[in-house]
Amino acid sequence: MLRALVRKTETIRVELGSLSPVLEARLAKRIENGIARTDASQLESAIENEQPDPEARAAIEQELEEFRERKAELQKQLDQLRNLTEASRKSIELRQEQFRDALCCALEMLGADPLSR
Repeated sequence: MLRALVRKTETIRVELGSLSPVLEARLAKRIENGIARTDASQLESAIENEQPDPEARAAIEQELEEFRERKAELQKQLDQLRNLTEASRKSIELRQEQFRDALCCALEMLGADPLSR
């Protein structure tokens, strides 16, 4: 029965990226009063066949897609910043230490804390 529970949660995690809170609650409710040996096979089958409701699944998939899109956008921005930093470094011929010192100085002049080392 525990193997079925582990398999089911792993399948859902792989498919959806996380365990739906609704499905998690349903699975927890199934075992909240313990597991009787006489009911173990029936419980195992019920857990194996448990599915998230279509509405919850659609919401989770939408959230995951938005997360993936945001992650891709952030990666793109990070790559652009790396390229800009490298181009700036070459343009003004600053070594990394000098660039960091210049940033720290600018931050201090603006009243902000300098970068931590």
